[in-house]
Amino acid sequence: MAWRRRLTGLVFLSFSFQFFWNFSLPLPGRTGGQEPPEPNHDNRFVIDVANELWYGADDMLTAGAFMGDEGWANRGESPATLGSVGISLRNAAEALLLADWYDFSGELEVAGAAGDYYFLEEDFSSIGAALPGDPDSEEDFETWGAEQSAPTAAVAAAALDRLSAEIDSLAGRINEGSVAAQALERTAENCRRAGRLLQGQPADESDEDDGADSTPLPSNVRAALEEAANDAERRSTLRRLLKEYHPDQNPGEEDAVLPVFMKLQELRDQSGD
Repeated sequence: MAWRRRLTGLVFLSFSFQFFWNFSLPLPGRTGGQEPPEPNHDNRFVIDVANELWYGADDMLTAGAFMGDEGWANRGESPATLGSVGISLRNAAEALLLADWYDFSGELEVAGAAGDYYFLEEDFSSIGAALPGDPDSEEDFETWGAEQSAPTAAVAAAALDRLSAEIDSLAGRINEGSVAAQALERTAENCRRAGRLLQGQPADESDEDDGADSTPLPSNVRAALEEAANDAERRSTLRRLLKEYHPDQNPGEEDAVLPVFMKLQELRDQSGD
């Protein structure tokens, strides 16, 4: 545990320097009007997920700075943790924009190690597991967002939901309406939006059609069903997907795959298979 404390301290020193060097408030709660870097690729799915993570992390940095200034470290909270996680999560998002898969995973590992005051370390690993199958494979990268393992994406989305819940809880403990609380609320929403994108859903819940199913299928599942040329192929695809998403076939990920499995069962029943 000593190396984690040293890591947290070093990262937070870096955070403090970067933050106060660049900090101004053109808008309440934003760090100096900074923006994410321009992506060096055109995978829209990756860019959208990365931007949600980047803005959420940027607001986490803002919250950490204001909480530190307001003395919350003396009231049982840890502004340093938010600073450390915010820097690493923002770096991870920038790595996604630059298609640097190794830095993406590495920064998430640092965030997990530095953030255990509030967060589960394995949640950051779960987010990192949403990478393409082979980080060096251009083909995997090009299809990410359409053909990635949906069970893996569902686990990453569930991890982001847990992060959001913890961040919302923290926002509720500090001064309502303060800059820090507002920044944390934005961070939580950005994490939820990224999670929805990972599962093939619109980032904004309001973008879903009224009365739409509350469990939209992941993008790769929808694509597989749409590719079925006839009813027989569709039934065959449903049977294959039911095996793939059966909770018994996904130990440790049962909660994440169960909604997809149940939706597939519903579609199978409708098909008369």
